[in-house]
Amino acid sequence: MFQGEYNKKSLNHLISSFLNDRSWKLYDIQYHNGNSYGIIKVKLNEYKEIIRKINENENSSTISSSGKIRLIRRRYEIIKLNNQD
Repeated sequence: MFQGEYNKKSLNHLISSFLNDRSWKLYDIQYHNGNSYGIIKVKLNEYKEIIRKINENENSSTISSSGKIRLIRRRYEIIKLNNQD
């Protein structure tokens, strides 16, 4: 979860600012009640470090993690990203 409203480009920029050289990909974005929710795919061997970095940032936090993006979409009713800008 990221505080504020972001489009794909601005959220990618924000995430890049604190994940630096880590491997990740933004899959989906959804805005609700003043927050932007995104699904981020990361490499398993970088998972713990990325979770730590996201949660250290004062404007972001993790809600859940799963090996299946499809399950996260279903659980949180997130619509698949189709070129949202």
